[in-house]
Amino acid sequence: YDQNPYNDNIFQECCYVLSTYDDSSLFSMNLNSISINLFREYITDRLAILHLIDSKSKLEDYSKTLIDPTSRSLLEKLLSEKGFKLFDSLTPISKTSPSHLENCWRKDLLSHFLLKLCFINNKDKQDWFIEQEVKLILFKLSTIVNSNLFNQKRENIKSSKLVIIEKLLDLFGVNYPIWTYDQINKNDLESIRLWKNAVCLIPNGQLIKRLFKIPFWPDGFKFIKYRKYLIKDGICFIPDTEIEALLIHKYRKELLNSFILLKENEIILEKTILSDPRISSLIREISEYYFTSNDPINMSSFHNSSEIQSIPNFKLDLSNINQIYSSSFPLYFNSGYFLKDVE
Repeated sequence: YDQNPYNDNIFQECCYVLSTYDDSSLFSMNLNSISINLFREYITDRLAILHLIDSKSKLEDYSKTLIDPTSRSLLEKLLSEKGFKLFDSLTPISKTSPSHLENCWRKDLLSHFLLKLCFINNKDKQDWFIEQEVKLILFKLSTIVNSNLFNQKRENIKSSKLVIIEKLLDLFGVNYPIWTYDQINKNDLESIRLWKNAVCLIPNGQLIKRLFKIPFWPDGFKFIKYRKYLIKDGICFIPDTEIEALLIHKYRKELLNSFILLKENEIILEKTILSDPRISSLIREISEYYFTSNDPINMSSFHNSSEIQSIPNFKLDLSNINQIYSSSFPLYFNSGYFLKDVE
């Protein structure tokens, strides 16, 4: 398990893939036997998931998306039926076939990437896609808390979720210093005063034991603009209770940046992945037959729009796609993502 390519995106505490969707991870996939029909299935299955999320979450508070038990049950069932569920909550990951784990991981990452290609030229559809993907990862994270894996160790649930989120932030290159109360020397009156000033602004601040020291830019401003937390010398002191909000902030931002990156390199895409008429035709069909969430969507028309033969040994050619990432791949700098040649 530890040596598999999906290791960074699969956790025994969550039965769904948790990924930051770094498109360069496609290089580690074995795509030698994926048929064009399988690509079609990947795309339409993920669209079905996102449309269900959109339709159900409209009836609820966005900040607590899909909290209704019936809605959650429907989504869990659909994720399982469409092959996005890694394992049953009663089955430990060690008892699950590695090939099944890899197939779920591959479908999750590829369907996400292919839908981005479909929406590369439509800002409204990009916005819709990003909103539903944010709701999807929020749902996945919430299943860690609701998992049956920890029925006999309930005290481990919170720490497990925090550890997973910290690992995902690390994949984004976010590794901000963590200041703990236990680190403060009792004789260091200045640090004690600073800690008290930081936690006094927080409801139930006396319970806070860890603070993230986040630079105002590019991530701290999201929290400070509401004047909820202390800022001193350009550093924002954010409680670890906001770690999920920090992840979602980075997740949303990097999804937006990934569309910018793909658009900036559209010419290279047309010479590589989209140069295959089967792929370009499929992408075009999705773009043409997809409607906004406020309009009816006729998926039967999409499925009948053309007849594409299954090609068992069809291979997606990624031999030249690395040009995109060698010239314009997001670079890490001061724990932030900066796009090269993108203003």
